[in-house]
Amino acid sequence: MIEIGRFWAGDDGGGDPDALADELAEFGAPDSIRAQLVERQRQQREFGVLPENWDACQLFQRLATQWRVGMAGPVGLDYNTAFGLMDRRGYDYPRQDELLDQLRLIERGALQAMQRKN
Repeated sequence: MIEIGRFWAGDDGGGDPDALADELAEFGAPDSIRAQLVERQRQQREFGVLPENWDACQLFQRLATQWRVGMAGPVGLDYNTAFGLMDRRGYDYPRQDELLDQLRLIERGALQAMQRKN
């Protein structure tokens, strides 16, 4: 679940393909090898979500503009909005608790990735 948040925040584990090309050039990698590795990295920028995590992933996507922000940047999602959205979607309280636990993991990954960028 944490990886979903990291991927959403742009930290897909593969880094920036253009930065990779620059680094490979610095080490003297041949153009053909550079092009092949950069293209492979661009193709790997997809992320699969397991069915049991899909509801939490969609909830996170719907809350993507609902960050609480402090002086140092985002500090977490607005859970009031999350509960309102879960109520609208008709989730019972036990399911809301499960989704909130999953949402917090996604949020943690997103915050970690955003903090690394700063």
